[in-house]
Amino acid sequence: MKRIKNLVLLFGMILSAFVFAPANVNAEEFNPEIIGTLSKAGDSVKVKDAYGYSPKYIKYVSSTDEIMYVYTDAESEDPMIRVYDKNGNLVDRYDNIGRENKVLNDNLNNSEIFIKLKKGEVYYFCTFLYDADNMIDYNVNLVKAPYEPDISVVAWDMESDPQESYHIFGSFEGLNYDAKKHILTMENANIPYYIDIKSNTKNILSDGLVEINVLGENTITLDYHCFIASDVSLLFTGNGTLNFKTKTEDYYPYNIVYVGNKNQTTVLRMDGPTIKTGVWANQSVFETKKFVMDSGKIIYSGESNLNIIFSDFICINGGEINTLDGKSWEKNFSSCYFEMNGGIIRTSMTSHKGGKYENKMGVSYRTAIYGSEYVRINGGTIFVNYLEPKVDSGYEVGSISTEYMIESNHEVSINSGNVLVVATDDVQKALGDKLVGIIKNTGGYEPDKTIKFISDEANILMGETLDISKIKCSLEYDKCKYDGKEKKPAVTVNGLVEGTDYTVTYSNNVNPGTAKVTITGKGDFTGKKELNFVIEKAANSSSTTYASKVGTTIKDKKYIYKVTKAGSKDGKAGEVKVVGLNKKSLKKIKIVAKVKIKGVTYKVTSIGAKAFKGNKKITKVTIGKNVKTIGANAFANCKKLKKVTINTKKLKKIGKKAFFKKKGKKITFKVPKAKKKAYKKLLKKAKTNKYVVK
Repeated sequence: MKRIKNLVLLFGMILSAFVFAPANVNAEEFNPEIIGTLSKAGDSVKVKDAYGYSPKYIKYVSSTDEIMYVYTDAESEDPMIRVYDKNGNLVDRYDNIGRENKVLNDNLNNSEIFIKLKKGEVYYFCTFLYDADNMIDYNVNLVKAPYEPDISVVAWDMESDPQESYHIFGSFEGLNYDAKKHILTMENANIPYYIDIKSNTKNILSDGLVEINVLGENTITLDYHCFIASDVSLLFTGNGTLNFKTKTEDYYPYNIVYVGNKNQTTVLRMDGPTIKTGVWANQSVFETKKFVMDSGKIIYSGESNLNIIFSDFICINGGEINTLDGKSWEKNFSSCYFEMNGGIIRTSMTSHKGGKYENKMGVSYRTAIYGSEYVRINGGTIFVNYLEPKVDSGYEVGSISTEYMIESNHEVSINSGNVLVVATDDVQKALGDKLVGIIKNTGGYEPDKTIKFISDEANILMGETLDISKIKCSLEYDKCKYDGKEKKPAVTVNGLVEGTDYTVTYSNNVNPGTAKVTITGKGDFTGKKELNFVIEKAANSSSTTYASKVGTTIKDKKYIYKVTKAGSKDGKAGEVKVVGLNKKSLKKIKIVAKVKIKGVTYKVTSIGAKAFKGNKKITKVTIGKNVKTIGANAFANCKKLKKVTINTKKLKKIGKKAFFKKKGKKITFKVPKAKKKAYKKLLKKAKTNKYVVK
């Protein structure tokens, strides 16, 4: 048995060397010239004159959760397909080398990919021929997969004889595997099984090829190199909890969950359940090619010899990762590319005594978040607690050293969100300006190409305790109807936990009028913050015919408005300005001349300051005929915005940087012919860049 374990460990180490080989990245903004799009079965794009120095790009937008099949049909010239994500990061490459599953074309020179991605996911195929002297045309085709990939899911019972220990999943002990849908359901399972998932089909680009649906309370208990290992992408779903425990206290597994394959990109995606463990890991706790957190929770309270999460790509969109009671001896979250768009990371930093990184009598803190190519924080909350060095560690004041808390070799951009740091005065002095930084003494460091950007919209706080009033708080609702009952709208404090970080009290919250919510800091958080909401009298037929007072916020299905002139249901038109989006997925903005909300008609006469600032989806804007003013930064840094049609002839003012862009293509403004000269002046005065007026 020991020999088997050692062989598996050696195999895992060799496999890691392949899985985590660095991927190439487009250093400039990724904006490929697209020759066509593949989305649904039957789509095909013809490729001409494509060679290594003139590759062609095809956009792929997944329109289904089914498994699709992409293949080339060149007759002899060895076509290549490279796959890039939306940021220009190389995800995988496909050609005829080592490919065995020729499904729809017998010519072994062609490329092929089985694809199973999250619906709506966007990728780019870069395709070309190796031989530039013998150019031929070919097609890249998309069809439904002609067969299901061959996936085996087995359990290894560590208590049995190795020769008899493999079990194909049936319906027993809370486990059920649906081989047709590739779904493993764990429902109140308490098992001694190592879960092993393998694919006998090559060329798979997947995001959740096998789903593990976690329901109820589940526990895996065993002494082995890993609890769950897979060479295909895993998607964890469900609303249950999955616990990992070792049978003996002194056993340290290699990983807790390992998802890797030297031949293809593998993804570990969390979307729902809670994973809890206090098991110590010999290497990293979670190891995969790409780690994505959409929802759910990870709670780690053990100790890792390397990292808590080790992956080429780490992308946090939602959910919570809590490692406050755990620690790692290297970087907590280590990757090539780190992106955070939402969700919460709560982690602690432990000091290390002696060693090659610090003074023998001193202590040192490592890095919390590392992305060798980039770290991009676009939202969410990162809470880092620097634990005070123990008295018996022998450190002296002034002998504390630190690495950057958030670091990269090339780029760190904090565009939004919260970065909250709790540390003693001694540790704060050691940190100094090392919260965010670029590593200068590493290979590939080019000072002229590095980026270190912290937006004014980012909220960065550091102290022995943090003032909760400086953290964004919100209520479930800001108004409600009186019904004689106590009203308690839920409170959200970005990234913090009620009961642990703060308490909530309500007052004047029964009768009509203004109710008060008091949020009081707790533990690492101090201070108070007060929020109000309105309890309105029940509406009746004798109430005023005016719909909303000046300053009131109202909404329709797509937009949020603020009333600038009251209107009434008896026919008197009011006026509003657009202040934001109610439907966040809109790509085309159309500001109409009038809107009717709850029986009252309003003219739309202005667009508020910062109304659509920084929107990453907007591509086209149409401005209605009643708009007189456009506020400062209204459409600033909408990098995909390419066309603006102005129908109004009443426009008198365009606020400063209303259409300013840091990145992206020029904006084409289409304006009334009679107003072309005047509107050009308004745009110039507003410091508009990257534009043309037609």
